Amino acid sequence: MAIRKTGKTNMFDVPMVQNLANDLNYCDLVIFIEENKLQYLNFIMTGENQ
Repeated sequence: MAIRKTGKTNMFDVPMVQNLANDLNYCDLVIFIEENKLQYLNFIMTGENQ
């Protein structure tokens, strides 16, 4: 949610989300997206966390 609140990127721009997450020290998010890209995209589209 912190990345979304910055308004700096579309949340579907996965590489940019990862860059911003890295800049904001959300290293776990960078790794999560890398390992679970489909789950991340599902969350962005539906708001559901599987």
